[in-house]
Amino acid sequence: MEEDMDRNLYNDFLSGNDKAFEEIVIKYRKSVTDFIYKIVHDYSIAEDLAQDVFLYILVNKDVYNPKYKLKTFLFTIARSRSLNYIKKSKREISIDTYEYYLSDTTDYLDNVDNREKLERINSILKSLKPDYQTVIYLADFEKFSNKDISKILNKTDIQTKALIYNARKKLRTLLEKEGITYDE
Repeated sequence: MEEDMDRNLYNDFLSGNDKAFEEIVIKYRKSVTDFIYKIVHDYSIAEDLAQDVFLYILVNKDVYNPKYKLKTFLFTIARSRSLNYIKKSKREISIDTYEYYLSDTTDYLDNVDNREKLERINSILKSLKPDYQTVIYLADFEKFSNKDISKILNKTDIQTKALIYNARKKLRTLLEKEGITYDE
């Protein structure tokens, strides 16, 4: 199981195995950077903040509690670093355009229709409140559990469930106005 592998990897890192730390960075650097980018909207800043996340772990090895998933822990730190950056730079928080990759085997016209539909969906996603955008990204794109989302957002389970429910309800309403069906 991935959680056990991560736990073992982290324990190896705690034991002084530098290769284990490198493996953690390699495994999670892209997803942490992408998550941060969705908040700060600048890839070079996202890369710097992701580096700060891993540097924080390197310096504060004992902070991680293995009863939580390592990915959840990393995203919690990433969110905190991103929000601190936003506060300092006074930028607005928002999840940016989601990238979709269309299959090369689809017909050109279908491809054009799909791209237009995806652009409309992206526009609708970007029109949601920042909290809604974040929770939809974490739940539907990163596939975090409600418990993990609660930890990342520092909310109770009930608050998280309500936030997910309200975000999906609002998204569904906006998509239906555009004639797009929403499947959770």
